[in-house]
Amino acid sequence: MMYKSEFGLREGDAINEILNDKTFFIKRAIQNIKPKISDSSLYDIELKSLSGNHIYLGYTLPDEETLYENLDPVEFSIGNNTEFDGDTLYRIDALGNRLYSIPYTRNADGSISTDVQIFKVPETGQEIIYSKHLSHFLDSF
Repeated sequence: MMYKSEFGLREGDAINEILNDKTFFIKRAIQNIKPKISDSSLYDIELKSLSGNHIYLGYTLPDEETLYENLDPVEFSIGNNTEFDGDTLYRIDALGNRLYSIPYTRNADGSISTDVQIFKVPETGQEIIYSKHLSHFLDSF
């Protein structure tokens, strides 16, 4: 569907409804722009998208009790659900689609490490990416 994400359209939206409801796009934009994670103490930055697929970034992990009470860790490790393209490391989904690039360090012994940790809000499925390198994510989205 052409311009689907730009206008906040979804599969199954009826042309008739769009044509007959003068406020369709305003209502959809308001609905999509709302935060998908209600507890803003869990993240530091919310990158909004008109499609409603917001990106949540955190610099500091919440305390352990809050973290594990409200969030589920996402299995993530270099070499498991990542791939390199030149010097850029990407997180990939189960189908091999690139999601976003990951900041990393190449250690003296040749191994690779990252401070990225990913957690999911069980109620919404929304992920929060925690890293000390937030500028990397701000530059890549």
